[in-house]
Amino acid sequence: MISAVLFDLDDTLYRELDYVEQGFRNVAGVLAEHLSKMGAGRKAPGPDMLCYQMMELMEMEGRGKIFDRICERYDADISVQELIEVYRDTKPKLSLYPDGEKLLEWLRDKKKKTGLITDGNAQVQHRKIEALGLDKRFDVVLASDDLGLAKPDPAVYAYCIDRLGIAPQETVYIGDNPSKDFIGAGKIGMRTIRIIRPEGMYMRREAEDGFDADVTVHLLTEVAAWIQDAEE
Repeated sequence: MISAVLFDLDDTLYRELDYVEQGFRNVAGVLAEHLSKMGAGRKAPGPDMLCYQMMELMEMEGRGKIFDRICERYDADISVQELIEVYRDTKPKLSLYPDGEKLLEWLRDKKKKTGLITDGNAQVQHRKIEALGLDKRFDVVLASDDLGLAKPDPAVYAYCIDRLGIAPQETVYIGDNPSKDFIGAGKIGMRTIRIIRPEGMYMRREAEDGFDADVTVHLLTEVAAWIQDAEE
């Protein structure tokens, strides 16, 4: 019997780049204004150009030092921490993937309990959760940063299981990142499902031995059929 379904957030229930692009655009606006005031005898780049360059840097180098790199490129004397705070304070407009919306409706109709476990900066993740209205739709919501934890620590999953009052064997966890989403859940006896979409940061990542999910799907609507089969 599957009594509860827990979800990852980024690239599982919505397109993470939608937040990233909006956050970069906010940062680009602040940085463009700063560069314009600096002058330096040349035309300062506009927000569109800066946002494009940040996206390029992320594609080439990953997330770690994007704001450092863009400031170095223009010799900007603005605090990188200030830009980080602008990014984290973004109030995004986001929407669920259609298959995610359909699965959540199905789970509600079947009276299954639901939960959310997401890593990352707590302020950023709560902004996303609120923008998607998920704080009002799940039985338990956890930004692991609030506990000073992160996946794949089994304690992250155990915390939510305890809040739901459901045995791990009755619970399935759905995520996209084989480096951390499934190993902790599996260690406490949960079943696991990996979603692989056409785009997303971890969609092409191969799982190390013992780290992959029990099941792989390409649409969350496939989970409903899997649950029905598992309960027969």
